[in-house]
Amino acid sequence: MPRILRLISLALLVTLLPAACTDLPDLPDVPAVGREQDTGLRGRVLLWHTWTGEEVQVLDQMIEAYKTLNPEVEVISIAMDEDRIFDTFADQSASGLGPDLLLVDAPLVYDMAQAGLIQDLNAYEDLDFSQYFSTSLAMVANDSHTYGLPFSSHTQVLFYNRDLVDSPPDNLLEFLRRAANGEMAAINTDFAEAFWGIAAYDGLLIDDENRIALGHGGFANWMAALQQARTRGGFLLSNDGERLFNSFVDGKVAYYVADSSYLSDLQHAMGEDKVGVALLPAGPNGSAAQPLLKTDSFVFSKVSSPTESALARHMTDYLTSSNEQSNLAMLDIGRLPTNNQVRLSPSMPEHTIVVARQSHSSRSVGFDNRGIWQDLKAGALGFFDNFRLVIEGVMTPNEMIEDSLQGFYEVYGLPERTIAPEELCPPTPETITIWHALNAEKARVFEQIVKDFETTCQGAAVEIDRFEGPDLVERFVSEAEAGSGPDLLFASSRWLPRLADQGLLKDISEEVAPGELQQYQPKTVLVMRYDGRLYGIPESLSVAALYYNTGHVSDPPVDLDQLVHDVSADERWALPVGFYWGYWGMDPFGGFDFDSYSGEVLDTTGLVEWLSWLQSADKKPGMDLLFDPNEGDLAFLNETASYLVASPSSLPLIRSALGENGFSVIPLPNGPVAAGSPMLRVQGAMINAQADETTTAASIAFAQFLNLPANQLLLLETGSHVPATVTLGLHEYPHINGFREQATMAAMVIENSAYATMEALGDELYRAVLQEGADPETAVAEFVDAVHAANGVE
Repeated sequence: MPRILRLISLALLVTLLPAACTDLPDLPDVPAVGREQDTGLRGRVLLWHTWTGEEVQVLDQMIEAYKTLNPEVEVISIAMDEDRIFDTFADQSASGLGPDLLLVDAPLVYDMAQAGLIQDLNAYEDLDFSQYFSTSLAMVANDSHTYGLPFSSHTQVLFYNRDLVDSPPDNLLEFLRRAANGEMAAINTDFAEAFWGIAAYDGLLIDDENRIALGHGGFANWMAALQQARTRGGFLLSNDGERLFNSFVDGKVAYYVADSSYLSDLQHAMGEDKVGVALLPAGPNGSAAQPLLKTDSFVFSKVSSPTESALARHMTDYLTSSNEQSNLAMLDIGRLPTNNQVRLSPSMPEHTIVVARQSHSSRSVGFDNRGIWQDLKAGALGFFDNFRLVIEGVMTPNEMIEDSLQGFYEVYGLPERTIAPEELCPPTPETITIWHALNAEKARVFEQIVKDFETTCQGAAVEIDRFEGPDLVERFVSEAEAGSGPDLLFASSRWLPRLADQGLLKDISEEVAPGELQQYQPKTVLVMRYDGRLYGIPESLSVAALYYNTGHVSDPPVDLDQLVHDVSADERWALPVGFYWGYWGMDPFGGFDFDSYSGEVLDTTGLVEWLSWLQSADKKPGMDLLFDPNEGDLAFLNETASYLVASPSSLPLIRSALGENGFSVIPLPNGPVAAGSPMLRVQGAMINAQADETTTAASIAFAQFLNLPANQLLLLETGSHVPATVTLGLHEYPHINGFREQATMAAMVIENSAYATMEALGDELYRAVLQEGADPETAVAEFVDAVHAANGVE
């Protein structure tokens, strides 16, 4: 009777069933895969799967090949809606009916296993699981149970429209730049779909010891990047997958981050030659994006008879064999084989090779953690929702991280991955010397941190010398060229390129792993590089931003036009100018491009338009263009100016004059083309090129110790310190946070000798235009000629 009921059930699911065939004899008489025709197998296999579109044709072709080898085996393959297959299977199983075999993704395997609907394959001693890639197998198995046999895997890639762009970007900064310049990109902001960027910023969700690792910077930096993408434009960010898909198909966006399994559908809709496939862009430190791996696996119904299960197993042995898996790779449908005996070769389709390379860096949600993941998707901890709120700017990354760390521990017992101060101690205690030029208040805190370092790291010692301003670098150059000087120079990044160019700084690229750099705002690390190599460890940053008097100004300006409109003889704007202080205004008017290595000016569009705008704006009552930034500070302190462009160093005096609530700090206003983009400078640790291996390790250890949250909080209390680390929430320091926000939109300038020459000539340019009334276009052309002549550019 159960067999009759099973056949009746099948009749309801398909329009026509072939005539019944004889059951397969009891195993173990089933012939091995690979035998010739007339295997003697007879019976029926009912397969349910969730594949769609052209993928179904591929699956059907593979099944037909199996049936050719086994002509007496009838295989009924039924495509089921992914949202309905679990409930339908559960209902059928409760009646002793349903399929023998299912092909479903890993989340469904987990749900079916939890519901007791599928077999634990560890019961079959003859099954060899070693042929499957461990990442795919881990999604359907743990140390005790194996619930599925992986068949195909897929993951996210970067699709690009070949009619709109010639080649894809290979890193996220280039991705952002291209999008801002009109090459729009579509990104799904659902957490699972956006997961790929966490590792690109060197972050982790859970480490190898099952500790939550959200708070180490990479996750915060990725969320900040998505926030920036939303505010700067050029990106279509949405969790509506259909909208994103259609936008790419319709040519509205040039790039589309999506699952590789969409390849066939995209090619069908757009044409094969139009769809390009590339790796997801790498992070600022060169780390690969790590999207989630997705795997479809065969699972076996518990209500099937041993004979039916054996026949289903025989077919899966065939479909997962190295030969058939190689054929799957050749079909170019965005899916990869899971059999680790398959070797990809250059003769395989280009898209398959790209997907394979991306899959190699992908991450999988292990079976043991799948329950937590399913909970999060269902709304647990508000995690997915909070991620969306962060991207929309409603919540800060640090607020979400703090909430999540507490929730993961309270609900799931997962501890936070923390770094104890003693973990940063150098392997060999050493005495190091440090030179700096910090002001008195910061110097006092710096000395306190040094004492804590010596106490924490027994045997370590630090000797400090403090210098005044420019004397620090001049003295360092003199001593370092003579083969001496301090072990560690704590100074501004403005000097780093010139010192590195002279061979006076240690290249520490091999000594500092990318994971150790994730805690810093990405641009602060890039500023500490020269010619692609790392020469310093960031500690704090300095960037110009907009101050406004909250007693005079009710609402901050939204852009340059509104700010100029609001300026009057009573509400003045103190605006320092010159090449450095005016640098922020070029991007809003079209940008400026200078190659510091060649000394060549490449693009002056924004410089011409910005100088023209300044020349015109200077005629408006209330606009004060100042070549001495100290005059601007004084005007704001005396409340004769309501707006001021200044750096964090102005904070203590302004705070003492106006009070904590008498002013606010926000990013510089946008222009007609882009956001205000001031130059970014970073205070950090640079190591003398003469330092040996032990001294270098001790110096790096101190630089990392200095950036511990507890020590950065001490420096925050000095009133003008903007941490380079993003692991600290700054909601209690709104003025400091204004500078942190501005830093995400800052320009990274390589201030080597070629740049220094250009900056000096640039100051002359500003005076010629704004004091002498020179025509901006003519003056800029003369400026370019002078820069090229001075830098030897032909």
